[in-house]
Amino acid sequence: MEHYITYNFQAYSPKNTKHAEMVEFADKFEHIVIEGKIGYDAFIQVLKNEMEKLNEKYPKQKTMQFRKQPSEAGRIDVYFPSSDGNTERDQTVFYMAIAKVQGFFQFSESVPKKEIEDTKICKYCKEKIKEEYNLIKLDSGIFMHRGCYIDYMN
Repeated sequence: MEHYITYNFQAYSPKNTKHAEMVEFADKFEHIVIEGKIGYDAFIQVLKNEMEKLNEKYPKQKTMQFRKQPSEAGRIDVYFPSSDGNTERDQTVFYMAIAKVQGFFQFSESVPKKEIEDTKICKYCKEKIKEEYNLIKLDSGIFMHRGCYIDYMN
């Protein structure tokens, strides 16, 4: 499953209440992990919905618009368009970058295979032993897969 992460949230000084409320809402989403393509689409829709809600709440203020790069990973921003249509003069409310997660890092203490062969191992770990060595050794001398250990402790 694909994952995405939001980062580099940049907001500009609020010009009005609509601007301030949008920045406050979007700031909650910095440095979050988004799970899957459906989660990514939902995240984009949540930002658009909030922007539209604020545009309806403050009809006399300038209308905010949403812009996203065509690829899934990239930059998204909310802005007030310039009156002459020149995109260089758009007033940015905020922008945020989204990147596809390359992978995950997990600390794991390696357990030598020889030490595992002649000891007690939980049933799940016996099945997984050929695939990975993500095991921990309990004080009782039993080896457990990290997931089993969490279940065991609860």
